[in-house]
Formats: sequence, C-alpha cells, structure tokens
Amino acid sequence: MRYTGMMNNQEVKSEAVKIMRRIGVLAPFIENYQVNDVIPQFKYGSAVISKQWTDDELNKYHMKYKPYAITTDKVYGMKMINFLYISPYREDLNFMCRKGLSDNQFAVYAYCYNVSRPELSESGSILIKITNGNIQRVG
Repeated sequence: MRYTGMMNNQEVKSEAVKIMRRIGVLAPFIENYQVNDVIPQFKYGSAVISKQWTDDELNKYHMKYKPYAITTDKVYGMKMINFLYISPYREDLNFMCRKGLSDNQFAVYAYCYNVSRPELSESGSILIKITNGNIQRVG
C-alpha cells in the first residue's frame, strides 16, 4: 500500500467518533468525547465514571495512544486494560475496526496493558461486543 501520510490529532479524533458511532457506543459517551475530550471507560461491560490514572505506567500509555475508549476485562484469567485507539497512519484506517461474527461484535485496534503480567502487554486487534451501547472485550 502506498504511504499516504499521517493524520493530525483532529483527524484521528474524527475517525474515532466515526468508529464509535459505527459500533453503537451510546450517543452521550460519543458527544462527551467529541466536545469535552472525556474518554468513555467500561469495566466488565458496564460504563464507569472517568478518572485520571494514578498509576504512572498506565498514564504513560493513556498519553501515548490517546484512546477513544478504555475497557477493563479479564482475559484468560488475567486483568487487562485495553486502550482502544486509532493509528495516526492513514493506510491503517481499514484495520482499525472490522465487523465480527455477529451484529454486535467488532475487531478493533488496541494497546492491551496486562495488569497481571505487564511483560505480556501488546498492541493488536481485539474482539469487542457492544451491549446497550457499552463496550466489553470478548477476545
């Protein structure tokens, strides 16, 4: 694929809003993100009140990836904090959100911080499901 350049922060945010709408995140979460830069957070599939990270390690990833949503879930018995984000590279846009096997499932790009074993943290696609406008990681 031909290199098409990087998006600026506003373009990345615009793409994040498009994805949140496409996957069915609740409108108030999208509006709060779009207008006030409040990132929606979900813990085990339910929305939680936004908070500032007190852990320096998590704050580092929060600032680096500028996520449009954050989920906390258990995967294979390990606690994971998933920072859903948009790559700033235009050529990556086709891979940021893909339809899953059912109507409410999507493969999205994320940095996954493994709380249980930080050395296993990594970026990649994860499978999420949307239930009543809330995000939960399922794979």
